[in-house]
Amino acid sequence: MLSVLAGFGLWGWSLFRSEVDMARELVRQLPRDVNIDVSAMGVKIAQGGGGDLLWELVADSAAYNTRQGTVQLANPVITYHTNSTSGDPIVISAPEGEVNQQENTMVLTPRVKANYGQVLVTGNRLDYFGKERRIVITGDAVIDRGDLVMEGPRIEIDLDTQNMIAPEGARVVTSRSTMMQPPESKK
Repeated sequence: MLSVLAGFGLWGWSLFRSEVDMARELVRQLPRDVNIDVSAMGVKIAQGGGGDLLWELVADSAAYNTRQGTVQLANPVITYHTNSTSGDPIVISAPEGEVNQQENTMVLTPRVKANYGQVLVTGNRLDYFGKERRIVITGDAVIDRGDLVMEGPRIEIDLDTQNMIAPEGARVVTSRSTMMQPPESKK
C-alpha cells in the first residue's frame, strides 16, 4: 500500500513539477524586479546647515515612487527660512505637491498660497527650482503687498534677492490711501 501511495505521489509531482519550478523561479527573481514604494502619514522633514534651519516640510501624507524618483505630497506646507533682515520665513501651502529630489525641484498645485511677511502670493501652480533658487507661479498669479497688487499669468521670484519679475506682463494696482499720504518730514 505504501508503495502505491509513493507511486501516486511521484506521478503527481511529475504533473505539477513545471508549475512548482516556475513559481520557485518567480520567487527567486522578486527581490531584483520589485520596486518598493514607501508611504507615510503625518510627515515632517527639515533641512539645515551650520546650526541654522533652512527649510521644513509638513504634509498630511507622502508617498515615494521609486520608479519616478518623486515624492507625492498631500496638503504640504513648506516653511523656508530666509536670510533677510526681517527674519520672516516664506510659508507655502497647497493641496498637492510633487518633489523630485534628484532634480531638486518641486511642483505645488492647485490654489497655491505663499506668505512672506505682509506679502501674499497666490496662483494655480508653483514650481520651485532649487539649483537656481527660484520660484515660478503661474495661472492667475497674484502678489498682494497690501499697498500694491501685481497680477499676471507668470511671476518669478528670486529667493536670494526676493526680486519679483512678471516676464509675460503684469497689471499693477496701488492703494489710493498710500498715494494720498504726505511724505514724512525729516527732522
